[in-house]
Amino acid sequence: MIHRTGITVLVATCLTHPGIALQPDDSKRTPQIVTISPRIGAVDIDPINTTEIRVTFDIPMDQNNYSFTGGGPTFPRPNGQIRWEDANTCVLPVRLEPNHGYQFGINSQSFKGFRSYWHVPVEPVACQFATGGPDAVKRTPDEQRKINITAFDNLCHVLRNKYSYLELRNIDWESHFAKHRANVVTQPDTPSWTRVAASMLEIAHDVHMHLEYNNQTYPTFIRRVDPNISDAGVKQTVRNLTPLNPTVTTGTIDDDIAYLFIRSFAANRHADIIAATGFIDETTAKSIIIDVRANSGGSETLAGKIAARFITQPSVYAKHVFRRGPNPNDFTPIRERSIEPDGKTFTGPVAVLTGPAVMSSCEAFLLMMKQSPNATLVGQPSYGSSANPNPVYLTNDVKILIPSWKALRPDETCFETEGIKPDISVVTRPKDKTDNILNRAIEYLHKKTASDVKP
Repeated sequence: MIHRTGITVLVATCLTHPGIALQPDDSKRTPQIVTISPRIGAVDIDPINTTEIRVTFDIPMDQNNYSFTGGGPTFPRPNGQIRWEDANTCVLPVRLEPNHGYQFGINSQSFKGFRSYWHVPVEPVACQFATGGPDAVKRTPDEQRKINITAFDNLCHVLRNKYSYLELRNIDWESHFAKHRANVVTQPDTPSWTRVAASMLEIAHDVHMHLEYNNQTYPTFIRRVDPNISDAGVKQTVRNLTPLNPTVTTGTIDDDIAYLFIRSFAANRHADIIAATGFIDETTAKSIIIDVRANSGGSETLAGKIAARFITQPSVYAKHVFRRGPNPNDFTPIRERSIEPDGKTFTGPVAVLTGPAVMSSCEAFLLMMKQSPNATLVGQPSYGSSANPNPVYLTNDVKILIPSWKALRPDETCFETEGIKPDISVVTRPKDKTDNILNRAIEYLHKKTASDVKP
């Protein structure tokens, strides 16, 4: 079983052992390690073909117990039942990663499962070794080809059965797989296989789908969009530009309009986003411009922290379906995502600046803001990509991140590749020295606040 007390300790339960030839002189002797594989301090261990940790002692052992101690990411990941191969040798099946350092212990001060037949414990021993990268893997060309073929078929199966946007772009996937199969399966090693397989998937133009191997990411598609934000124009127009943190910048247009720039909704930026809500709560401006034109998403929950300051009642802002079966149309029933007011509500007019760099969870933010009666989207359509990607490990230990859902607007239409359209469309050019979108938002808010003033 696995016993947890701050560290991970693998201990045995009720194992039997055959008759052992015992030596009376061994009854009081402390067992010593004769061999351990991989050896302590070894480097460049083959991460694929090394599937066991083996420890052999110099005298017969109690086969009802063992203690492999340690924990965390440096502890070798067990991959099967620990066993005593004979009276002297214990075997721990493992699954190792490339370019990874490992540490574990044989016994510890608290756990002394490794002990002799006469119950004399082994003195604690600290063990460490490191695996190598792809060069450490020893395979013949035929062995590599077999692995490549199996992994290619596995990849095709995963795409057919799990990819939520399989039919979105009218791709003849079977012909595409057949066209690229020979090139992918003849690659000399797994990194090359991964690179070529990622290139094969470029046809999907899906920024949320990528491959990972040996701590390296292989994008299948890199988007290129023209920015619709003018840094010079923002600096020229916004007064008192002040970075609150690496994610949020604030300023004022005039006494009536506050400016809030949010670069990202990354999950690790929680404190930054909370600082932005503080700015919203404390502003005395009649209206706010929220600029997310450089925001490519992150955490939808964090996006909701901002949007909830502008919502006046609980609202469904988006829907989705998950891919759940072998057929391209096998999806779950439609599920709703809702937002409700939270904290101090800002009731003045709000202009949200948007454009083609906006995607993923930031597009969810746009949909949230559309539920506010006082918010208006200004700029250009967003990129149109939301995936909720799931990791799937292929048979060659390559990981694919694959979109698992179809993101839908509240009216149940899919916005993948289409984006979220602004309420006020503004044409821009990459070399514009003024920020036309920002200026249009200011014009709109001035008119809006003027018309809201009662005589």
